[in-house]
Amino acid sequence: SLEIVCLTGTSLTAFDTDGTELWRLMQQGFIDYAHPLAADLDADGHPEIVLYCSDSDIKVVSHEGVVLDSLENSSKVFAVGNLSSNTGLELCVGYGNTIGLYGLSSGSLTSLATKDFAYQDTRSPVSLICADLGGSHTYQDIAYLNGGYYADITNTPPRKSTIEVYNWSTSSSV
Repeated sequence: SLEIVCLTGTSLTAFDTDGTELWRLMQQGFIDYAHPLAADLDADGHPEIVLYCSDSDIKVVSHEGVVLDSLENSSKVFAVGNLSSNTGLELCVGYGNTIGLYGLSSGSLTSLATKDFAYQDTRSPVSLICADLGGSHTYQDIAYLNGGYYADITNTPPRKSTIEVYNWSTSSSV
């Protein structure tokens, strides 16, 4: 069984509990400072590993070390939670003014929904979490921090930042 998964340089490596290497996945554009996230996205009892890569893709890797699918030109801001269905966990990705919700079935990611916050300026994704912020004890909410920059001023901190708290099951801000 899969016990420890880590980035060793630009390779994703899995070890069992006694330290024996189970598999090593190389040449996939993994970056050594990425933070792999393990979650059972397809509810098969085995965790998939989700991570951001140097080619701006988010890749989903099986517990056996096989790349299942990827989201091209994606964001390094993502989280996993029980957000909108009774089938288990979904992947949520922040894309500036928009968040996207994805499910994994038969090894493929499927877009389930998107939410555009319709800001006047394009914001940069900063962080994203999934938690039961509204206290429903049913589905989790998304807390999404994004920041905007003035285009005419370089090297300045964000001038506009927003925290959006959104609930997919009710399609509303919390």
